[in-house]
Amino acid sequence: MFHGVRGSTPCHSPEVQRYGGNTSCVSVAAPGEDPLIFDLGTGVRYFGATLDASVQCLNVLVSHLHWDHIQGLPFLPQLQCDGCEINVWAPVQDDGRSARECFAAAITEPVFPVALDSIGAQIAIHDVAPSEWDIGSFTVRAAKVPHIGPTLGYRVTYNDRSVVYVSDHQEPADPKWFAPDVLNLCEAADVLIHDAQFVDADYAGREHWGHCRIDYAMSLAIAARVSTLVMFHHDPSRSDDELDAIEAEYQRRGAEVGIEVVVGVVMVWAGASKLVAGSSWSDSVASEGIPRWILNPLPLLEVIIGALTAVRLWVPVIPLVLAGLLMAFSGWILVAIRKDDVPTCACFGSMSKKPIGWQHVARNSVLIALAASAAFV
Repeated sequence: MFHGVRGSTPCHSPEVQRYGGNTSCVSVAAPGEDPLIFDLGTGVRYFGATLDASVQCLNVLVSHLHWDHIQGLPFLPQLQCDGCEINVWAPVQDDGRSARECFAAAITEPVFPVALDSIGAQIAIHDVAPSEWDIGSFTVRAAKVPHIGPTLGYRVTYNDRSVVYVSDHQEPADPKWFAPDVLNLCEAADVLIHDAQFVDADYAGREHWGHCRIDYAMSLAIAARVSTLVMFHHDPSRSDDELDAIEAEYQRRGAEVGIEVVVGVVMVWAGASKLVAGSSWSDSVASEGIPRWILNPLPLLEVIIGALTAVRLWVPVIPLVLAGLLMAFSGWILVAIRKDDVPTCACFGSMSKKPIGWQHVARNSVLIALAASAAFV
């Protein structure tokens, strides 16, 4: 459940009431397990208030120690319960300071009236490096995430279901590159909760603030084969109406994901079938006057372009080249039909060896539309 979805600072105005203005806090619940919490932003106060007195243990995974991710801790109601146990896992700092030292320095006079060590609850703060461990029946994996200062992403698995939390993520100069540790952490997750601080319009001049554009979050989710992407850590200036529009736009884009896989697999299949068939597939086509120097490399070209398209290792021009090849072949079919000189062509090897006709034009038209669409997904 989401208790705080803003980044940087809490915010409050009529324009942000529906999505809320609290900073980062997400809880994970499972039968018979103590509550598991991602981050201690201001939203944790409201989450704590929903728990009844029987809850005596809270487990918290802190991504990093920036203020918007820890500022809710002093206001957690369970801190006033002498018998309550609060376990916190957080990254150690590059200068060697422990996470506990950092929390103690932030929650003390003169910036806060009560010192962390004088609070009633039992607070255990554990230093975390990239690793894997169990919290009850939850399996937790931590991995480094590019940001400003030591930052971790977490993957929590329970009964073969997984949620990944990457709240703050620095977009690299090359938006097609993903840190291997992050990509591996997200691989095939059921849910990815990811930094969505910026859109293109407000990213300029903020490229080194430690965050990313929503496009980058979407690309990571696609590359990692994530089932559901949850956009999170919204800029405090982003209104509810703006977030509604962003959600609608990226739901539309999400529905289009997979087009390039369909087109790519079809092209790989076609090229591989021709390679298996050898020269027999091209004999009838060559008889129509198409040079062998064009036909001979075509199957391998189809395999290469199809594979690049299917795994998204392309720039938009590659699906457009694929569409161009299909258009050229369709043009040749139309000329052959008009001349009433219809050859037999095994476009997919011996499995499809039949006279070329209008059905091939229709099939290619669908593939051309899909390839063109893939260029802009």
